[in-house]
Amino acid sequence: MARAFWSDPFLEYFYPDENVRTHRIERFFQILWGLSLPLGHVAVTDSCETVALWRPPYRWRVKRRTIAANLPHMLGAYGTATGRVIRCLEAMEKHHPRRPHWYLATVGTDPAYQGRGLAGRLIRSNLDRCDAAGEPAYLEAASESLVGFYGGMGFQLLDEVKVPGGPKFYPMWREPA
Repeated sequence: MARAFWSDPFLEYFYPDENVRTHRIERFFQILWGLSLPLGHVAVTDSCETVALWRPPYRWRVKRRTIAANLPHMLGAYGTATGRVIRCLEAMEKHHPRRPHWYLATVGTDPAYQGRGLAGRLIRSNLDRCDAAGEPAYLEAASESLVGFYGGMGFQLLDEVKVPGGPKFYPMWREPA
């Protein structure tokens, strides 16, 4: 995930200094996944070239008490980026739909394997489950260039949100097919 998200607009915003990003990005994902795994499930390709974290309906939000209990680890992992990370999470939560849905919290492909359709296949496999159950899906695209990628899977752009002092993100919703 660290390699997949090296040039992600949010990780660049959190850690603009590449030397700091190099030392913090793995710890960032360890915390993110540690907080998120109990809430959902992970889908991976056969050799873990692509990883996606989905959260089922009613389980998209990390509880404040969980965040509080993990705050010392977060401060250690995020360092001076802690305020920026919290600002982004707050902006995302503010725009997150409240009706039941599957939430694609994150998906990443090792750069050596990008462009082979691995992420699309992995996402579509869970979208097939959403469709079979009649459940919608939601995500936040981290860049405008990803809007078309997700749009090709049936996601519709809801908004363009600018994090105060930070990057934009693009909330997207998909009704079941």
